[in-house]
Amino acid sequence: MKKALLFSVYFLLVFCASAQNDSCTQRIPAPSFSGYLSDRTSLMILQEPHDAIWDHELQNRLKITWQPLPWISSEWQVRNRLSFGESFVLNPMMASSAGKDRGLADLSFTLAHGNRHALTSQIDRAYLQLTFRKLELAIGRQRINWSQTLVWNPNDLFNTYSFFDFDYPERPGSDAIRCTWFYSAAGRAEMAVKADSSGKITAGGLFRWNKWNYDFQILGAVLPQNELVLGGGWSGNIGKYGFRGEVSWFHPRTDSLKGSNMILSSVSFDGMFYKSWYLIAEILYRWEQNPAPEKTLMDYYYAPASVKDLAFADISALVQLSVPVTPLFNISLAAMGLPGKGFYLGPSFSFSLSNNLEASLISQIFSGRFSKFDRGPEIRQTFYLNFFRLKWNF
Repeated sequence: MKKALLFSVYFLLVFCASAQNDSCTQRIPAPSFSGYLSDRTSLMILQEPHDAIWDHELQNRLKITWQPLPWISSEWQVRNRLSFGESFVLNPMMASSAGKDRGLADLSFTLAHGNRHALTSQIDRAYLQLTFRKLELAIGRQRINWSQTLVWNPNDLFNTYSFFDFDYPERPGSDAIRCTWFYSAAGRAEMAVKADSSGKITAGGLFRWNKWNYDFQILGAVLPQNELVLGGGWSGNIGKYGFRGEVSWFHPRTDSLKGSNMILSSVSFDGMFYKSWYLIAEILYRWEQNPAPEKTLMDYYYAPASVKDLAFADISALVQLSVPVTPLFNISLAAMGLPGKGFYLGPSFSFSLSNNLEASLISQIFSGRFSKFDRGPEIRQTFYLNFFRLKWNF
């Protein structure tokens, strides 16, 4: 019912808005199509119980954008995945949960699933955008990006994502209404309201301005558990290097959450040097008045349920270097330190086979003390994840 209602409202708004324009006799542009197709093979090696787990995934993404009139545009994106392998045998719930949707409208479809496979389709963008001079209104499933830093984003309250999910660069969307006022060339004020699958509301506002060649922002919001969030951020340059930061303070407004005050703050530097080498260095700090039980590694690896779940440890630090060996061959290495917990290493190699075809070898190594079960004790664990991917863009 929610799906039918969402699509009905969406296309009705597009139709009505187009019909009301005085210049409807003009030729309406056709929609534009783009996307990609990827083929990914993965091998996960576990230290305990010394298992090697093979999986495979075919992924297709289709993006449709349409701007029938100068003041109205719409976007629709769908993500189709066929996954199969040994992970389905180890986790019997994996197939049935592959198509889970966190949005108010359930726009994820499990088309087929079995003991070793799942075929899913998810619409993660479906919104209408109206522009009236300096005012912009977006309605539907969209990405609300309030972040400034490059790895961890305490200000990104609506669309949390995982740094490790390299195969989902578009990031999740939210079922939301967003209103933006561009009061100057470099400043804006924004308000947004989103609802999740349980009907819980996240609502907030952001104000951004430019001073001393820096972009500054302040924000305030209310999260689903009736928590108040106040925060801010900046982005600019020190010399030729980027300097960015974000901070958010989470404060409970009900007695049931008493003692769960939290501060998350990230600071990053980035820049290009030598022969187009690109470096990112970022640190994340977490302070919690009453620390919650630790989660499992997989809870952090996949998209966090909340912005409060970004941090593995009280301090996390990452350095990532990308080196273009040739115009067609790139090497990257990411190293993350988690004091008191462990470390992460992420080497990758990418090859441009043609204008639209790329091959990648990617490894992810985790070693440290993590909970094996939710809220369980921490034990030493090591994971090796290796991927080979072919990706064709169209």
